[in-house]
Amino acid sequence: MKKILLYLFVIITSLFFSCENPVLDNPVDTQVTVTLKAPTEVTATFITDTTIVITWTNNETDKNILDKLTFDVEIFDNGKTINYFKNVPGSTNSDTLISQFKMDSILTIKISSRLSDKSGPSSTPIQTVLSFPSPSNLSLSFSADTVATVIWKDNSTFETGFEIERSEDGTNFAKVGTASANAITANVGYAYQLGKTYSFRVRAISKYNQSSYTQTVQQSFSFPAPSNLAASIDNEDRATLSWTDNTTFETGFEIGLSADGINFTKVKTTESGVTTATVDTNYLTSQNYIFRVRAISKNNVSSYSDTAKRSLSFPTPTNLAASFSADTVATVSWKDNSSFETGFEIERSEDGTNYTKVATSVANATTANVGFAYQLGKTYSFRVRAISKYNQSDFSQHISNAITLEVTSPNGGESWIIGTTQSITWTSSNISGTVNIYLYKAGALTTTIASGV
Repeated sequence: MKKILLYLFVIITSLFFSCENPVLDNPVDTQVTVTLKAPTEVTATFITDTTIVITWTNNETDKNILDKLTFDVEIFDNGKTINYFKNVPGSTNSDTLISQFKMDSILTIKISSRLSDKSGPSSTPIQTVLSFPSPSNLSLSFSADTVATVIWKDNSTFETGFEIERSEDGTNFAKVGTASANAITANVGYAYQLGKTYSFRVRAISKYNQSSYTQTVQQSFSFPAPSNLAASIDNEDRATLSWTDNTTFETGFEIGLSADGINFTKVKTTESGVTTATVDTNYLTSQNYIFRVRAISKNNVSSYSDTAKRSLSFPTPTNLAASFSADTVATVSWKDNSSFETGFEIERSEDGTNYTKVATSVANATTANVGFAYQLGKTYSFRVRAISKYNQSDFSQHISNAITLEVTSPNGGESWIIGTTQSITWTSSNISGTVNIYLYKAGALTTTIASGV
């Protein structure tokens, strides 16, 4: 009796463990048994974090059972729990699963053959993990002191958007912006401070997951100063400045003016985008003027440009000449070398040292008549300078001249016979009129010999 029970136990046990690769009755021909073939070449591809496509190769070639064949698709989450089971018709070799997949979850997938209600052999299990590629190639630039532009490469295909984070210490980050799916750039507004370093990072997000962050990029906000400053003082009321604009986001420029190069006063503010300006004030020839320029924006100011030092030049008249058109008029002429004089002052000296202003002329004049009772044989010196509302030029070189008349014949001691004709000769300079000849006897005028000669 004990032997019979033992034999039965062995037979039952043997039948139970042989179900892994069963030999099945052929449903078409009850006299033939069928051995099912296991599926192979199983693949699993995540389309999104909610969709996975599974494919396999059906190795069954028996046409008598193909229309009865099905496949069991089994998915294990982290090797523990079956979270998916589906009976798929044997005429297909793929299946699409819609679910909520979490990052880093290890999914084990197995495909089994089935004929009617009897399970057949299984494929070799495969494992797959949902991958959510993080953005890469992150770069940062400041397009203004109120806007940072972040650019990255999108490496995923199923993100719903991106999150941008910023840090002011490189450690503590806060979300400061978002971007839509497939975006590769974002502008992040803020009041960025000059010289301060800002760090940014980006990650992709979806409905159920988020990628890792990109590498962190850091950059200090800079505000380039204007360069190549040039200045000219055109006249006593206006100076002209020019510079190179090295920024793209200034709201304007501030111009400073100093007499000592230390203490500057803001004298003008311009609009953005300009590279030249005029500065109107009262410029003096006795003083130096030092200019500097800086860019300004809503929240910041750049450093100042290099300085430009200039002084007002008031050119002196040149080519001075003087002549006597009569013994009561001296004509003085010169070359006008300035462009902003309001007139000229003419001075005269009778000793070549002490000068007195004796005449004035209007702007742009180049000649003047100076009246006086000029004495024969005396030398007179003249000089000229340009004047304006606030300044005067240096004096021109002086010019000296005299009215001279010297009788060369007779020269004294001659005796003339009454009734004869005699020649009287003389030399002269600076006489443009006529000469009268008089006869004096004992210091008294006796007669006029000739007039209007």
